[in-house]
Amino acid sequence: MRNKRKNIELFVFAAILVLCNMHLFTNSFPENTALFPEKLFAGEWWRIFTHYFAHLSWYHLLIDAGAFLILFFSIDEKKRYLYLMACAAGSLILPLVFSVVIYSNGLCGLSGIAHGLMIAAALEMINNKQTKTIGWLAFSIVIIKTTIELTISPTTLSFLHLGNVGIPVAECHAGGIIGGLITFYFLECRNKEFSNERKFIYCASR
Repeated sequence: MRNKRKNIELFVFAAILVLCNMHLFTNSFPENTALFPEKLFAGEWWRIFTHYFAHLSWYHLLIDAGAFLILFFSIDEKKRYLYLMACAAGSLILPLVFSVVIYSNGLCGLSGIAHGLMIAAALEMINNKQTKTIGWLAFSIVIIKTTIELTISPTTLSFLHLGNVGIPVAECHAGGIIGGLITFYFLECRNKEFSNERKFIYCASR
C-alpha cells in the first residue's frame, strides 16, 4: 500500500514538473509559470503554485527536483505534507516581503522548499542517536550556507554549481528553513511538552 501511494505521488510530482517546464524544450524563460509579484497581485493566482515547479535550466531542474523528492520521501509520511506546506509558505512569504530581486527577476524553483525539508530531515536525524552526528552536520551546512547568502551575497557560492540556476534568492531559502523549524517545533517539541505534562498530571493524581 505504501509503495503504491509513493508511486502515485511520484507520478503526480513528475507530471507537474513536466507541465511547468515545457519551456526548457525551447530553451526559453518560464514566463507563464514563474512568480512575478506584480502579475500575481494583478490576479494571476496560479503563479503561487506553478513557480515552485518551474526552473531556468535542465541543471536547475535536476538539482532542485532531485533534492526535493529525496528529502520529501525521507520524512515521515504522516508529517511530510505539513512540512511541505509550511516550507512552501515560508519560501514565498519571506521573499515577497524582504527580497528586491524577485520584483525584477521573478522567482522560481524548489530550492526554498528543499532547504526547509533538509532542516526537517536533519532535525529528525538529530532525534535519532544512530544518525545524530550526520543530522548535526547536515543542519550546520544548510544554516551556514543560507547565512552566507543572506549576509554576504546570494551568488557567493555560485562557483559550486555546474550550470545555470539564475540568481539564488537567499530570502526564499531562509523562508523555507523557518517553515521547517516552526513545523518541527509544533510536531515534535510541543508534543513532547504535552506528553510530559500528561505524565506529570497522571503521577500527581495517584
